[in-house]
Amino acid sequence: MRRKLKTSGIMIADDFPVDLYHTIHFRVCLKRGNHSTATHEYSGSWNSVAYRFRACAEHGNAFIKSVRRAGESPRFAQRFVQERELFNFFVNGISSIETFYYSMFAIASMMSPPAFPLTSHRDKKK
Repeated sequence: MRRKLKTSGIMIADDFPVDLYHTIHFRVCLKRGNHSTATHEYSGSWNSVAYRFRACAEHGNAFIKSVRRAGESPRFAQRFVQERELFNFFVNGISSIETFYYSMFAIASMMSPPAFPLTSHRDKKK
């Protein structure tokens, strides 16, 4: 069963920690002050955590379906599909984790902007 996220409205699989995700977001919304850059960075990255997680799950499911349908050593066309789905599964999984860390940095920036700067493009890349 899938659940709808309050932050973005997307549907997400059961294995995503929806309640914890919403709790963290609610607490950040209560605490955030007038930190426009950090708030903006947090909002976008927090939604991206869920987007990447959903993409990871969808690519994983597509890979499993392909292996079930075509086997583990299919011909080129289906092998390409399996490789694409597997690659996207891992890239989106890693990206979800990295985006979570970026969200945590944005939260830290809201709490202590001098210690966790997010004012320049260079700060955001760090």
